[in-house]
This record gives sequence, C-alpha cells and structure tokens, in this order.
Amino acid sequence: MAPFVQREESWNAYSKLVKQRGKDAANGKEYWDAIKWYSEAIYLDSSDARLLSNRSLCWAKLNEAAFALSDAEACVRLRPDWPKAHYREGVAWRLLKNYLMASTAFSVAFRLDPRNKEIEDAFRDACKSWLDELAVKRPWDAERIRQTVTI
Repeated sequence: MAPFVQREESWNAYSKLVKQRGKDAANGKEYWDAIKWYSEAIYLDSSDARLLSNRSLCWAKLNEAAFALSDAEACVRLRPDWPKAHYREGVAWRLLKNYLMASTAFSVAFRLDPRNKEIEDAFRDACKSWLDELAVKRPWDAERIRQTVTI
C-alpha cells in the first residue's frame, strides 16, 4: 500500500476516534473534555457542522454563552437549512439574555422543522421572555404586542 494511502487511512481513523471521544465526554457530562476533543476534531475537519453544533452545546452547558454563540453562528454558516444550527444559536442568544435574537433564531429553526416540540417550546419561552423584558423597558409597546399576538 502506498504511504499516502496509509497516512489518509490513519488520519481518518484518528478523526473518528477524536469525534467519538468528544461524544463520549459530552454524554458523560464532561463538557471541558468534550470541548477539547471537539476542538481537535474541528481542526481536522472544519466543514463538519455537527462538530460545531456539539461544541456549541458543551459551551452552553458551561454557561459560556459567547463561545456557544460563536460556534452556533459558524454552524449556521455551514448549514443554513439545518434546524439544529439555528436552535443552537437561539440557545446561545438566550444565555446572553438577548431574547429578541433568541426568538428570531428559534423562529428560523421552527420554520425549518415545524413539528419539533422542543424548538416550538424554546421559541415560545424566548418570546415570553422578550415581552417580559419589553414590559419593563417600554410597557406601552409590550401591552400592544400582547393584545395582538398569542404566545
């Protein structure tokens, strides 16, 4: 077997190993370890949106909202038609307490996957949080919106 073929096979095997270790660490709620492994996997294959989505989830679990958002936005750029990418973005915006942006991201996710109850619930919660926040800052607008929209 040619050396470059062996190198590619071992590279692919290592890539699979790193992805699996990230998944195992995340499933075991070892989020810092998972981030390390997913970062290595992303270095090996920066076009895999699932890796960015998974690392975004880990950042979110650690309340590292800015990092979660960065990965989610990169994920959306790679796969704009993937509901989970927009869902991850919504989660990050929600952690940042930007409920308008969160509801926008969840809305896109819900349009892409209208039967997903988790996305629907996240969208409703983000909208309610945004209206509650608006009620404090601009009560007249919040009341007008509440009268015209059912959440």
